[in-house]
Amino acid sequence: MKKQRKVKNINVIGYYFFNQLQVKGYGRAATEELILRLKELEDCNNILVSYRQDNENAAKLYASLGFEKTGEIMDGEVVAKLEEQGG
Repeated sequence: MKKQRKVKNINVIGYYFFNQLQVKGYGRAATEELILRLKELEDCNNILVSYRQDNENAAKLYASLGFEKTGEIMDGEVVAKLEEQGG
């Protein structure tokens, strides 16, 4: 019988780049690095992010990295999830 593992969600607290640093790849690089580091955690199965509904750049970035909207709204922000990251 296979041992069931407990699913643990990792919530990304948030980060922001000043206007002059936006749309230059820093957000993508930071998010990719964060995903790589979280994948190393044994009990990290899901990574959750949230962003303002009107933030099209964030929506495109997270979607391009594999995040899918959950349909939830948390504190007025869209929630998206990247599943099955760890072992």
